[in-house]
Amino acid sequence: MSLSEVRERIRSGQYEIAAEEAEKLSRTAPGPGVVTEWARALLRGGRLDDAATVGARAAADGPDGALVWVDILLARGAVAEAWVGAEACVASAVASGSAAEAAKARCRWASVLISRGELHQALGEVEGALRSAEEAGDTLDWDERMGIRSTHAEALLRLECWQEARAVWRTLRAEARARLPDGHPELATLDDHLGLCLCRLGEPLRALRLHEAAARSWAHRGPAHPGRSANLHHQGQALRRLGRLRDAAERLAEAARLTERLVGRGHPDLWISRFELGRVLFDLGEVGEGVAMMEEAREVLTRTLGPLHPTVSRMAALL
Repeated sequence: MSLSEVRERIRSGQYEIAAEEAEKLSRTAPGPGVVTEWARALLRGGRLDDAATVGARAAADGPDGALVWVDILLARGAVAEAWVGAEACVASAVASGSAAEAAKARCRWASVLISRGELHQALGEVEGALRSAEEAGDTLDWDERMGIRSTHAEALLRLECWQEARAVWRTLRAEARARLPDGHPELATLDDHLGLCLCRLGEPLRALRLHEAAARSWAHRGPAHPGRSANLHHQGQALRRLGRLRDAAERLAEAARLTERLVGRGHPDLWISRFELGRVLFDLGEVGEGVAMMEEAREVLTRTLGPLHPTVSRMAALL
């Protein structure tokens, strides 16, 4: 299999096959881009430990490899390291004079800023990435354009611009369904994003239906994919708003266990799920356990994200 065929496997969502073939190419026909696509396939397939091992090599495999390395660091919750990597990517893109490279690098920079809670700056960066993408034209592939627009929607969501975020994700979901095969993991991701917006806009039943549809797709990716842990968290949120508190507690507890298994106790997503689980337990009358869980989550994230991070501020307001 050639490198172009590996890339096509990744585009079609066949991540395990792509990773296997890229690994073979790295031994039999090593060359620029091979390690990068191997790391990308591992990341998208949810094999975060393997992705980290290969991604460290990909960081020296050219601009795309450095971008994939930033994606891996963010997925593992290593925000400080991702900051350094994204800053270097932006500097390299500026030096290259390439609009396509600028669009990709600014998108990663925006993702890091979102993780740091610097939301207005993130929105400005991703809007700049959108302008660079327009300037780049056909030199920027569809996958990267989708990623930039999705990051734009995420920034809007974090800024509580629910309707604007929903509009972007609805458009992306419609385009992806017209382009990607049934069962592609990107479709499940978009269902989860749109469901999150609907839940925030007071439509938890419609949100739950989207999350349940996404869950069926994630099930085909195995029991230990990061997309599944995020999906469980979103299901829990929708169920809580529907008043199905026992079901919500079950999903949030499972999300927390899976997140810890995949990325350890240092990842913010673990403590966000545990905080939301504490809220549900409180609503169920298990006040002592619920408050203790919420306080622990807030204390951990205050240390790791800082007291001014929007997530920490929201937690403090609820306690």
